[in-house]
Amino acid sequence: MTPTREILWNIEAGWLVYPLTLAMLAGLGYGLWRRARVWRRGAGTGGRTDWQVRVRTLLAYALGQRRVVQSPFAGTMHLLLYAGFVGLFLGTLMVAAQEDLRVPFLAGGFYLFYSLVLDLFGGLAIVGLLGLAARRSLQRPPNLEPPSEGLSPPRSPFDRLRPFDRLRPFDRLRMSGAGSNPSGGRTPGDALGLALLGLVLLSGYVVEGLRIGATELAQHPEWAVWSPLGLLVARALAGLGLGAETFQAWHRPLWWLHALLATALLGSFGWSRLVHVFLAPANAFLRSSGPRGVPRPIADFKNPRALGAGAFADLTLQQRVGADTCVQAGRCQVHCPAAFSGKPLDPRQLMANLQHLSAQARANPDAEQASLVERALSEAGIWACTTCAACITHCPVLVEPMEVILDLRRRLVMGQGKLPDSAQVAMLNLQKRGHPWVGTRFSRTAWMKGLPVRQLSDLAEGESVDVLLWVGCTGALVERNLKTTRALAQLLAEAGVRFAVLGDEETCCGDPARRMGNEFLFQQLAKKNVKTLSEYGIKRIATACPHCFNVLKNEYPPFGGSYQVLHHTELLAALVREGRLRPAREVQQRVTYHDSCYLGRYNDVYQAPREVLAALPGSRQVEMPRSREQSFCCGAGGGHAFMEEKSGRRINHLRAEEALGTGAEIVAAACPFCLQMFDEGLKAQGGDGQVQALDVAELLAAGLGLKG
Repeated sequence: MTPTREILWNIEAGWLVYPLTLAMLAGLGYGLWRRARVWRRGAGTGGRTDWQVRVRTLLAYALGQRRVVQSPFAGTMHLLLYAGFVGLFLGTLMVAAQEDLRVPFLAGGFYLFYSLVLDLFGGLAIVGLLGLAARRSLQRPPNLEPPSEGLSPPRSPFDRLRPFDRLRPFDRLRMSGAGSNPSGGRTPGDALGLALLGLVLLSGYVVEGLRIGATELAQHPEWAVWSPLGLLVARALAGLGLGAETFQAWHRPLWWLHALLATALLGSFGWSRLVHVFLAPANAFLRSSGPRGVPRPIADFKNPRALGAGAFADLTLQQRVGADTCVQAGRCQVHCPAAFSGKPLDPRQLMANLQHLSAQARANPDAEQASLVERALSEAGIWACTTCAACITHCPVLVEPMEVILDLRRRLVMGQGKLPDSAQVAMLNLQKRGHPWVGTRFSRTAWMKGLPVRQLSDLAEGESVDVLLWVGCTGALVERNLKTTRALAQLLAEAGVRFAVLGDEETCCGDPARRMGNEFLFQQLAKKNVKTLSEYGIKRIATACPHCFNVLKNEYPPFGGSYQVLHHTELLAALVREGRLRPAREVQQRVTYHDSCYLGRYNDVYQAPREVLAALPGSRQVEMPRSREQSFCCGAGGGHAFMEEKSGRRINHLRAEEALGTGAEIVAAACPFCLQMFDEGLKAQGGDGQVQALDVAELLAAGLGLKG
């Protein structure tokens, strides 16, 4: 006899499945439609559209769960639950296809294989569900504490986040990402959702066990073994004395209970946090296909609504979808340097507040006019962000709190003229002098003294160079960083690289202005620089500043400036590989490398600096607990190199503490801002005189015996 089964065996009035399905689709569709009405009122992102990139993002992050599995235990559990439900859903579609299309393909060997696969997928879902439930109820990690009720941000996340120096080693690793849960914080709604998921899964196996007990257990035991979990239930019930008639009698009401639970679960998706099953793919697809962390462009500075975001009504479609997509996983919170150091910024709370506002807008469109300042995030919280991109790098569903914060800054600065006093001074200096450093005693060319460095303006007509060395404001005007700039110039000369600089014609790339919210000033500076570079026909640029590197590479193309931009560590690594730089002097010291946010997370440059350090004879590299994508910010980004930290612990002190914990004698960096922050941080944490902060270029120059 051919192995198969009757689809609606023992079920009377099976036609009721169709109205149940319609009711489920209506509930799901209406819930999604209510959200979509709010999304459609959002402004367009204005970003570049690359459909191939969008599809790849959808496949990798939504369907492939690429970010979710970065959290070892919780990610694995979520992946099992996700895979289990996808498998069960596809299996149910196959059953529906056979029943409605009258094509009997579930028969023979294929039917047996189908039964085994579906049983195993259901088992995976149960294991994943139990793992996530245990994590919530037993381990109770701090990132899963539910965010505050209402729209007011918490007074300070410091109460929930312990300072890094008080954490045990295991906790440090967990806070750096090993323990974040992609399924959200503990709330009553979450518990109800987990319970309903569990009931659907368990009732499905009970129904299967009852069917097997009434049919296959005695009649076709060789078929039953292909449904191992269902057979386990059937044998357990048979062991309690149930006979075939009892199996059949109980099967019908429990089948309908399972059907009602399943349709209720699916119909509720549009109304609960489980909506992320649909919104996560949508958010992944809508995500900008351009470089990471680029603020949305502003074309019309006369339009007040275009100047960032002051109310919920000003948020873009993607930002609104992102707010609804957020699952309150807390990964943004545990990786955020502002939150970690006890400042009034919690990106998870920000997204929770935006979810509240989105829900209000669904009920009353006028609620969109509510101010986001204080309703979503305080002014102090807005200015606490270091734009390190940790939140957008680690979110399992690709929500981008940093983009919202930058838009809030823009409205404060360009719409209301509000910014911290220290930031105001740097901004005025940018406008008047083309650089943010107040009180510097150096000129753009002072670092060149005694070096054979040429300026583009001095080149003979028709003479060209291999690369323009973009020095940057900090590399030319801050005393500590003159050593790095001189070392880099010496290395390029030693390797025979034909290079030149702009000298006094160079002005700020505009990164501080853009990150501090003054998009208008940024565009002025960018257009001026693009014009200068075009006049010299520059196509290839190298710079030691990751901020300049990121802006020139990723943010100048919309203004007509498309260049091949290299960070100095990339260029130096290439010169070492080619044998044009051969360090011979031994560095008998332990070196730990700090990944700059704008070089690493923004541009995925992790290996080049390590290649250069590995080329130094005798050096021993040790990694900090948080490195590469997990790296912790130095605290200078987002304009904070020019602003005072007024709350919590200083971020650079926390990072310096972590560096000292490695036992390294040298902290290597590849960013002038990071060097400044480490110089101060190491002194403050007791490492002065014992541990040095040096740029990768300085270390390589020492290895070659070059003296500045």
